[in-house]
Amino acid sequence: RAYTSSQEIKTEIAAVQDEIDSLQAGLTGATDIPAPRAGTYSAVCDGYESVLTEAFLEDVTPGKLNGVKAAAEQSNVGKLIYGDTWYYAVVLPEEQAAELKTMGSINVRLAKGFDQSIRMSVVSVSREENGQAAVVLSSTRYLAQTTLLRHQAADAVLHTYQGLRVPDALRVSADGTTGVYCVDGENASFRPIELVYQGEGYALVKPAEGVRDTQTLRSGDQVIATSGELYDGKVIR
Repeated sequence: RAYTSSQEIKTEIAAVQDEIDSLQAGLTGATDIPAPRAGTYSAVCDGYESVLTEAFLEDVTPGKLNGVKAAAEQSNVGKLIYGDTWYYAVVLPEEQAAELKTMGSINVRLAKGFDQSIRMSVVSVSREENGQAAVVLSSTRYLAQTTLLRHQAADAVLHTYQGLRVPDALRVSADGTTGVYCVDGENASFRPIELVYQGEGYALVKPAEGVRDTQTLRSGDQVIATSGELYDGKVIR
């Protein structure tokens, strides 16, 4: 509707066609690269493709893993990855490697390049070598996001805990019940709890079972953290 004549439309078409012709001219020398089947494309080849293979991982040892070197780069156009399983291999003290072997799977957090926690299966733990062992982990998730990662430090999350986080303010009542004091109007009110995890300066807790509704600790309760004397019903405001 903005055009007032067919000549203006023809002029616009010609301009677009000129741009197309210019872009196509820039493709001179390009060639088609066929692939035997579909896969996940990765733009970078770094020479490890022919070294870090599944066959390499079958009998990997700490010495073998620490001594791995990249081969000469074979491509400058990227690569296709077939399948959806990828691996993370790491050298650990023998005691830590043995612990992972009994767990079967763990959560892994890579140090850089990827922010999410990844659930990985423990594929193998090598024989001991100078007090160390090579551990191989695998995952079938996030391949597209991790394919460009190579040397990575990582944290293994062996255990997780859930609960209400409270300051280091646990108290034991006269009858031996563990709990915390919370602000209830102008008074202190005792809330019985069960300790889930004790951290540095805090604790994860859950409400104790079998208590009155008014004594149940809930998210949002204001916990009193003080070294002073507290008792149920003490006026604090």
